Amino acid sequence: MPLPWEEFQPQKSERLPWQDYQATTVDPATNQPAGVPAFAPPGVEGYDPQTGEVQQYGQGDSAAMGAADATTFGWGDELASYLGSGLSGVPREQVLREMRGNASKAQFDNPGSYLAGQVGGGLAQALATGGAGAASALARGGGTLGKVALGSAVDGLLYGGAYGSGSADDGDRLAGGAKGAAFGAAVGGAAPFVAAGASKLARKVVSPFAGSPEREAAVLALAQEGVPVTAGQRTGSNALRYAESEIGGSRAAKVMDDQAEAFTDAAMRKAGGAGRATSDNMGRLKDQIGKQFDDISARNSLRVDRGIVDDMNAANLEYSRVLPAEQRKIFGNLGDDIVQKFKAGKGVISGADYQTIRSRLSRMANNNRQSDPEFSQAIRGLRDALDNGMDRSIRPQDAGAWAQARKRYGNLKTLEKAAVGGGEESAMGLISPAQLRVAAASGNRGGYARGDGDFADLAKAGQAVMSKLPNSGTASRLSARSLGMMAPTILGAGYGGASGGDLQSAMAGAAAGYGLQKGAGMALMNPAVQRYLGNQTATGPANRVSEALLAAILRDGGIQALLGSR
Repeated sequence: MPLPWEEFQPQKSERLPWQDYQATTVDPATNQPAGVPAFAPPGVEGYDPQTGEVQQYGQGDSAAMGAADATTFGWGDELASYLGSGLSGVPREQVLREMRGNASKAQFDNPGSYLAGQVGGGLAQALATGGAGAASALARGGGTLGKVALGSAVDGLLYGGAYGSGSADDGDRLAGGAKGAAFGAAVGGAAPFVAAGASKLARKVVSPFAGSPEREAAVLALAQEGVPVTAGQRTGSNALRYAESEIGGSRAAKVMDDQAEAFTDAAMRKAGGAGRATSDNMGRLKDQIGKQFDDISARNSLRVDRGIVDDMNAANLEYSRVLPAEQRKIFGNLGDDIVQKFKAGKGVISGADYQTIRSRLSRMANNNRQSDPEFSQAIRGLRDALDNGMDRSIRPQDAGAWAQARKRYGNLKTLEKAAVGGGEESAMGLISPAQLRVAAASGNRGGYARGDGDFADLAKAGQAVMSKLPNSGTASRLSARSLGMMAPTILGAGYGGASGGDLQSAMAGAAAGYGLQKGAGMALMNPAVQRYLGNQTATGPANRVSEALLAAILRDGGIQALLGSR
């Protein structure tokens, strides 16, 4: 017989009371039931009595409050509390307490953002003031790095003391200021040295090879003449020049060929020519200048004046007493012939006759230059007297063309001397800087030393930049050769032999190493790489004023980073 409760069966639609109970979800952020505001009593920072919630500061808000704290040296809440109290009627102490509570909450919610704002505020101060202070004044006055560092220590002491005092509580102002001053002085004293090191490193990265101002001036002179140079030549770095020579390969060889061609062409242009100084080219140039003289002379006449008479008499007085009797007689006859020409033409010699007389005098002077230099100089004295007179006689409309022809002819005579050097390059019509220097200085070393003449600057620049390095035996060349050519091949062969264990693998590795060397050479001579290696953008002495500004930025930001994080 079943018991009574065993027969009891609840209806399917009926539910027991505890079956309807659902556990409340807990909010992990507040550890409170979901939807229930976190409890905070009135007076707690960030508590909103209307919602019953505690305010959470975003990262941007925390950063802004940190920046405000830094830019006011920690005194911002003190100053703002007066304004807030005046506008709201709330006692200042209460306003100050609430403002400090909000700042503490913003720092607690996002400590990293708040600190970043403090550091940013310090940087902004330094930038806004241009790093004004004792350090900046000493830098502008030409002070040494040590003096600038001392000034920066004083600036840091004042900055850190002000911030430390402003950030402390009312009863701890003195202690906070002392701590801030100590930190500020230490950071300020170190900042200029850090800035100088960073500046030096940055300049080295921008311009890895620094050349001298004199070399850069020579490079500029060559550039104006269209002569290309390599990065090694521009900077004067022997290590870089040897690397270009040893691993630059065909690209480096082409630069050198182009350079020799351009230098010769620049020299030829001084005489109105172009290209190489070959026999045919020099002959055509001489004919071209001679025709220019003939054309202008045909339109002009040489007129006797006091200058011609004085110059001829001066030459006669100087040389007639030192010349042997035979040469003195010839010299006198040459002078008499010129005087008779003037008399026959009533004080005028035609341009064509002037050219004939001048050419004869030049030939005689050149023929006797080695055997009888005094006689040669005496004849040149007569020729120069006529040349100077012709310069004064030329019509104004022909004066420019005449002066140009005279100048080109003189430069042609210098080129003829430079083109007779020995060696393969001279035979091919190329003029080296050394040959041009010897020719330009010949007979006028003082003028060459002073930079007189059309060739002085070009020859000096070429010798300063284009002089060839020793061919063998130097440590720099051997090092560049070993690192650039032998090392990749040997290492490649060693690796191939070790991995394959036979001669074929070793040869394959050597070929790969040689290919690596070729690639390095192509990269080195790449125009973009050459421009980078040779640039002089960041060379020269350090800029103490700029470094002082950088030091101020590091100092003010560093003080905030140290004091703001404590």
